[in-house]
Amino acid sequence: MLLTITYEGQNTQELGYLQNSRAVYFHPEGRKAIFLGDLCDRGNRNADVLRIVMNMVKSGSALAVPGNHDKKLLKYLKGQRVSMTHGIDKTISEIESKGPKDGSGGAHKIEK
Repeated sequence: MLLTITYEGQNTQELGYLQNSRAVYFHPEGRKAIFLGDLCDRGNRNADVLRIVMNMVKSGSALAVPGNHDKKLLKYLKGQRVSMTHGIDKTISEIESKGPKDGSGGAHKIEK
């Protein structure tokens, strides 16, 4: 198992991950990425990060532990009131602009 610590600007290809025919990242040696929240509210591609990580977790090529920002987003997606601070407003805007077909929206998808 590989513990991956990422920072803005470093991407999955730089860490040796490839995309399969369904555009899901995997490691050719079978390594499993472990994402330790916060996956959102930072950087310019929050919705993309959420989509990539959720797809990797669903396919079995990653594990993800939600952080406080991720839990706050989940509360919002469940219809609960949250304070629009610390970048969540930008994350929500990105998710809403992608639409539900993107796979990055919806509390039921994030909870899994």
